[in-house]
Amino acid sequence: MVAKKTIEKGLKSIVGEERVSTDPADNAAYSSDVMTWLLAEGMSDYLVAPSNVEETQEVVRLANKYKIPVTVVTYGTNVAGLAIARKGGIMLVMKRLNRILEINEDTQTATIEPGVTHGKLERACYGKSVIPMHIIGSPVGSAMAIPFFGQHAFNGRHRCDRIVGIEMVLANGELIRTGSFAAPGCETLNPYNRYGAGPDLAALNYGNWAFGVFTKAIIRLFPRQEVTEYMLFAFSQLEPALRAMLKIEKRDITLGTNLTTKCYFARITAPDPEMLSKPEEMKKLRSVLPEFILQTYIAGTPEQVALYRKLIEKDVSEYGGAELHLEGRKKAKADSQAWSTGMACNRQFQYPITMSPCWCTIPVALRMNDLVKELFKKHDIRDPVTGEPAEIDFWCGSCERCVQIFFNQSVPWDPLKPDTIEKARACWLDFIIHSVGEGNAIPLFGSQAPEYVRIVNEIKKTIDPNNVFKGIISFEF
Repeated sequence: MVAKKTIEKGLKSIVGEERVSTDPADNAAYSSDVMTWLLAEGMSDYLVAPSNVEETQEVVRLANKYKIPVTVVTYGTNVAGLAIARKGGIMLVMKRLNRILEINEDTQTATIEPGVTHGKLERACYGKSVIPMHIIGSPVGSAMAIPFFGQHAFNGRHRCDRIVGIEMVLANGELIRTGSFAAPGCETLNPYNRYGAGPDLAALNYGNWAFGVFTKAIIRLFPRQEVTEYMLFAFSQLEPALRAMLKIEKRDITLGTNLTTKCYFARITAPDPEMLSKPEEMKKLRSVLPEFILQTYIAGTPEQVALYRKLIEKDVSEYGGAELHLEGRKKAKADSQAWSTGMACNRQFQYPITMSPCWCTIPVALRMNDLVKELFKKHDIRDPVTGEPAEIDFWCGSCERCVQIFFNQSVPWDPLKPDTIEKARACWLDFIIHSVGEGNAIPLFGSQAPEYVRIVNEIKKTIDPNNVFKGIISFEF
């Protein structure tokens, strides 16, 4: 067993005295997020903040030499339990790698380091013909692990193509690139082709940091349009709302379309944040909303937007929906969250909830909705504000060529009442166990067929034989 002081000294020799901390108070700041009540906290032994690729490689080499676990984080705005050091070891904080290396308007790409925030990238695009894709609540770098969220991303044709190429440090310190970014000569002249020879290595880290740490990424940007418009529609029933959403998305005319329940929508559009803790105020706000709210985003020339609006209104009408008009501060809050700006977009986490994700077709989505109702009743899940039985509360959008639906179902709990935490945990686990067998295509490692799990484990053994990198996936070999 190597002495902790020896490892600390080695780390400080790489990144500098001030960029390493073994102080529990510093490490504690990275020990939890909104999901750790369910997935457990974890405390790193060393907090390390490299400033460039070379330092990152050296830190990883040291970790591999001494078989020290490595967990990767940027700013710590985590909401899914991925960046928690449950095995101890090194917390590799990548926020100092925060350069925007290129914004290429011709290829509509940005080459960035993992510490680049959405705000920084958006500011860099001011005055240019391109705009970034937004992901609520995450730095761009963190979102590389989950590449398909945001108002643009859920437009089905964009789902998996947001990342064009990555540069990644493997467990032995080796630096690899993907797609044409890996081809000699192309790394500077033409790194903009995602698919090179062989497997798509850019997808290795999706959903976790278990194969390495990326130090650069080439990501897609989108053309800036003359006019943008945000539209809301009301539905009383779930199935027609889902069918309208998918039909609109299949037209390929939006930046994205999603569907929420009135509970979710009320939470993120309440004119005053204090309303969120007042039962009567929340009941009043929900009472004037329809059961389901369809949100869609369109952009283009004035003529294009006018045409898109007519087509969308036609689709909504066909499925029994009607346009929803908001006024005053409600409209301002809705507009704010719609374009992923301001604090309104983060109100989905305003009071403690966990997400029960689901990838599904319409029949499966309807079954999942019924399953959640059954489980809420079984586990006595209650609204932490009103104390009454919790209503169904979700956000969903289209994905996978607009034939799949991604559901994020909220399960509420009260941090001051331990019994509600246990009930929410049991409900969440119950949902995962039952839903996978009923058509939920959630990318939960271990829920796949044994041969799939075996192949992925073999890849992990080859790339990281000492099992240094720790993600939400648990590799045991």
